[in-house]
Amino acid sequence: STPMVSTVNSAASRTLATLAIQPRISALNLQFSTGWNETTDFQKGLFSKQWGPASWKNAILQGSHLYVSTPLYKQPNRTMANQRDWTSTDLEALPTSAQPVTQYKPAGDRATYDRLYTHWGNSSARDHYRIAWRNMAPITGERTLAAALIPPGAAHVHTVASAAPLDSIRSLIIAQAVASSLLADFMTRSSGRGHIHAHDFNGLFTLAPEHELTSNVAHRTLRLNCLTEAYADLWAECWHESFVTDAPILERYDEHPMGPVWTAYTPLRRAEDRRNAQAEIDVMVAIMLGVPIEDLCTIYRTQF
Repeated sequence: STPMVSTVNSAASRTLATLAIQPRISALNLQFSTGWNETTDFQKGLFSKQWGPASWKNAILQGSHLYVSTPLYKQPNRTMANQRDWTSTDLEALPTSAQPVTQYKPAGDRATYDRLYTHWGNSSARDHYRIAWRNMAPITGERTLAAALIPPGAAHVHTVASAAPLDSIRSLIIAQAVASSLLADFMTRSSGRGHIHAHDFNGLFTLAPEHELTSNVAHRTLRLNCLTEAYADLWAECWHESFVTDAPILERYDEHPMGPVWTAYTPLRRAEDRRNAQAEIDVMVAIMLGVPIEDLCTIYRTQF
């Protein structure tokens, strides 16, 4: 009964029918944040426009910082001429201690800054690892839902939304895996809406935590998102011995043994390796939901 753009083929119709009966991410009890208002909170003096590197606790992220399972996708140029004045990050050369370059920095009284940011219960949203995604939904772009994990400390403006469960780090990884998948993107763009709000995110499907492929999906999700040592605690908390024997399906370059301690070799850095890992996630999610791979391929060719 949800208004949507008309489907163009039977594969899309079958897939939407399958997705419609799946459990929803709302079952994971996520908490949501819209972050700072880029206009009114700026006028209140809570942050100022100042280009430069920022520690994560001083970072204020914008939409262009994020892409699909890539939390450091781009950085603003010093000229800050317009919203397109950004440079893509070279992930292969990214230092393990890399921090974001931002054009907004906290300003004024720090206690006020910390107090006024979104709180979930007795803790600030900034105390948690979170899924963050671009609020804008370009339904004709390469991807519509651009979500990635961000580490504790970071804030963001309202062109980005974020969410996390308070009681289960496993649920966080499952939700991020879903958000990165082609089927979740297809579901999002099929709605035809121009923004992705909390209720839109809550309406996405979720995955069965006990499924035999859940650990494989989580492993790839972590290796795509945990780009720097800021994610070391997350990697350690989510580590599972099954990761050791979880061999890639598509070709990878220069693989190294994995362990519970995050190292420079933990994240996937080469573009081809990252694309292959994401394709594996897309296929595994489809299998877990009962969507035929032929239909997944048809959706990719006709909808993206």
